[in-house]
Amino acid sequence: LLFLALFLTSTLPAQRLVGIDLLTGELVEFDVHTARATLIGGSGFAHHVWNSMAADSQGRVYVGGRPANGTLTEIYEIDPNTGRKTFVSQTDVLTIAALAFGPGDVLYAITKDSFSGWETRKLRTLDLETGHTTLIGDTGLLSPNAMNWYDGQLWTWDGAFGLMTLDPQTAQPTDVNPSFVGPPIAANMAFRPDGTIYLQEEMLMVVDPKTGIPGYVGYAQWRGLMGAIEWLDGPNPAPPALGVRGRRGDLMSAHATGMTPYGKVLFAYSIGAGGPTVIPPGRPCAGTLLELLDPPILAFLTLADFQGRAHTPTRLSPWFRKGRVHLQALDLTTCRTTNPLQVMY
Repeated sequence: LLFLALFLTSTLPAQRLVGIDLLTGELVEFDVHTARATLIGGSGFAHHVWNSMAADSQGRVYVGGRPANGTLTEIYEIDPNTGRKTFVSQTDVLTIAALAFGPGDVLYAITKDSFSGWETRKLRTLDLETGHTTLIGDTGLLSPNAMNWYDGQLWTWDGAFGLMTLDPQTAQPTDVNPSFVGPPIAANMAFRPDGTIYLQEEMLMVVDPKTGIPGYVGYAQWRGLMGAIEWLDGPNPAPPALGVRGRRGDLMSAHATGMTPYGKVLFAYSIGAGGPTVIPPGRPCAGTLLELLDPPILAFLTLADFQGRAHTPTRLSPWFRKGRVHLQALDLTTCRTTNPLQVMY
């Protein structure tokens, strides 16, 4: 197939960077290329302080919110597509600064038992059903405000020392790079599956896991402060669909929805009759059935946005004035195809 030779073989994970507003509880999504934040939803919990979030192995997302009247932190399950929260349990600790699921979905929590700024924070495990915590140990750190499990270790970002690991058996911290101190910020942190570390305070940053040194992506354009960030599975709530817009004479553009957020999307077409055509072995998405005539013609290869939408920025203009064109889009991450679309000229 002509257009298959033009595929890029690498794909992006169907995941996204989200954050929860510290004071409003709104769920937002960050564009990891520009740091721009977009509201997903979930307001209506303005009387809590939201400063922890974690996703388990089944993709369920939990957040910790402490009522503004100073009572114990509560755990809610949050819908990553709408931001809607469902109460799970009340914990036995005042503040949960960070949450992280480890192997077997053991839930770790960094906690604080008072409002004192000089209290070092504790590492505990948390039973979601009962809210009961079990002390592992004292981290000896004053400001570990984020935590993630990655590559067999618990990682945290401390406002004084930067990137550190925590022993899950003792809570003993280890500085990744003792020679590097800073930036002195109480940042939120999230790990991507490939090991990329994101930090977020007012700026969105990417951190080298070997050196702990951050590089800046951009200013996080959001009206409030984030209480936590997490790298989550993408929504893709609807099946892939293809449509056209801007039809004017023999000019048009195609747009696809339901694609993998930030994933590669291929638009292709065939002239005259439709398929089917099967992508041959050894090619990306081998075995996928396309409703296009063999060989299909590459129209455009692009990236979907954070909502799984992709479109051709240039108008499609076949060489003929009259006839039929069959269009289809292919998600190169999941190998799912849109509906075939026939356009008459």
